Amino acid sequence: MAIISKQMQPVRQQRVAVLPGYVQIGQPIAFQAVGGSGGTGVQTRYALTDLAGKIVQVASEPVFTSTALSVGEYRIYAVTYSDDQTIQHLTADQTSLITDVTASCLAISTPLAVHVIDCAPVCVPVVAHKIR
Repeated sequence: MAIISKQMQPVRQQRVAVLPGYVQIGQPIAFQAVGGSGGTGVQTRYALTDLAGKIVQVASEPVFTSTALSVGEYRIYAVTYSDDQTIQHLTADQTSLITDVTASCLAISTPLAVHVIDCAPVCVPVVAHKIR
């Protein structure tokens, strides 16, 4: 996500962090958004895309649902734009790409990867022995 204003001041990107990077199907994909802009006339939405860039979910809060997702790798973007009704293609309609999103004033963060898996990750202890 980036800071943006109607005056088109320099843009500061916002970092997004997912903890952990692996999410089991059915669990929420929760992340933190740091920095960015807010206030009157500015909106921020979060877009979850597949690896091809197709928008599969859009949220106003930093959380997505994984229930309807397939196993695989996804990308999270923060999209900050002027709230002047010029935003287009920020929809999870199974055809819009993140690269199709436009607005009169727009900033899109660098993507953050998240892996959706169908089973819970398991820690396996490893014992190493010294061999002569």
